[in-house]
Amino acid sequence: MTPIKTDDAVKFLREAARYFDNRPTGGEDSAFWSNVANAQTCHRIADLLHALPKPKDKPVRTYEVSVVGFPPVKYSARSPGKARSRAYRDFTGAFDSYKPFGEFMAMSTVRRIADPPGCGDRIVVAGETVTRVYSPYTSASGVYFMRDGSDAISSVHPSEIQSQAAGEAQ
Repeated sequence: MTPIKTDDAVKFLREAARYFDNRPTGGEDSAFWSNVANAQTCHRIADLLHALPKPKDKPVRTYEVSVVGFPPVKYSARSPGKARSRAYRDFTGAFDSYKPFGEFMAMSTVRRIADPPGCGDRIVVAGETVTRVYSPYTSASGVYFMRDGSDAISSVHPSEIQSQAAGEAQ
């Protein structure tokens, strides 16, 4: 089951409140007050959820994953485990063979390394502030980035970067 996001819950509660505000009562006084109470409850819960602090993403860091018999590869990820799982997908995809993740863990190591120049910079792409990341597939024609709230790495042509995010870390 997909977890419900706070913003989606707030939208749902606001819609439910609108429903109760406009629900026909057929002239019944008890139905009217029931609708009023339900709408007010929806608004109060939505206000409480909206006031909750937004969870912060873990920062994007650079990790080096070493696999026995192969040279180490750098990955940008929000945790060492996510770097290792990305390396596992690359490893199994490159050799077109299945190896259980447990075996891969036994033959691999992960360590935090210094971020390459530009990695971790906040940049603006299509009006959205994102984090520039390192990718083992880096090319001269692409800049790789990670959106806030996501672990997926996307790429964009350098000409599509609008600016360095103002006030963000260089």
